[in-house]
Amino acid sequence: MTLILSGMRDRRKYVLDSDSGVWTKTAEVLGDEGTSGFSGFADVRRVGLVARQTVFVAVYVLGGRAWVRMGDRTFDLDAPEIRMSRFAVAPLVKAFEVRERDVLLLRCRYWWADLHDWPGDDVIDIFLYIPANLGKVENRRRIAALWSLMQKGMRASEAATTVERSGFGGDGVA
Repeated sequence: MTLILSGMRDRRKYVLDSDSGVWTKTAEVLGDEGTSGFSGFADVRRVGLVARQTVFVAVYVLGGRAWVRMGDRTFDLDAPEIRMSRFAVAPLVKAFEVRERDVLLLRCRYWWADLHDWPGDDVIDIFLYIPANLGKVENRRRIAALWSLMQKGMRASEAATTVERSGFGGDGVA
């Protein structure tokens, strides 16, 4: 399926084929209200501390479930045994990990300085966004509901109002 994603740092439109993993970054900048077919966020990040490489990272909704794609690997955030975390390794060095139960599936380290004292407010680091905003089931359900409505063509503000009215309030319970 073809998904439309917004750039995490620059709001540029990305197009992702969820089956093949082929993605394209376009010159189009998405507005505040999103666009018909909006499915989530994407970024191209440099990972590694010495031997650095570029990797495509996307977080999106497909079939009502939250997914993360990193490089050529895809993870279902709604699978109960999948856990993702982001943490400081050293000053200016962060790590992002994906685990299934206690087995490490993926780890990347990268250079990053958080913009705010409280890292949960740093919305431009996709590796922080994923565990901070999608780490809890109730948050995933709320975001999945919002992005699913936007996939169907609903504007962001209208989708947010619909989600809140349907019972996903500030406590995240539906």
